[in-house]
Amino acid sequence: MRSFTCMLVTLTVLVLAAGTARTEKLTLSQSVAIALENNPAVHIAKENVRKADAMVEGAFSAAMPKVSLDGTYKRLDKAPTATFND
Repeated sequence: MRSFTCMLVTLTVLVLAAGTARTEKLTLSQSVAIALENNPAVHIAKENVRKADAMVEGAFSAAMPKVSLDGTYKRLDKAPTATFND
């Protein structure tokens, strides 16, 4: 089955290459490489792998401890005073 798929990909690449103005000859490995570069299913599979890697990273980060820091600062030029009327 795998050799049939390779043969089909190679044949497709060769037919497409013959229809263009190119006159260069391609080897089997070059044909397969071109077919894999231009195959949308391969691009989708690569993006799915990247998505899975991101999900794994997210799962690990959820298990890690959370650290936060909060602070305030108040500057007083004069000491506060209170005045009471009798």
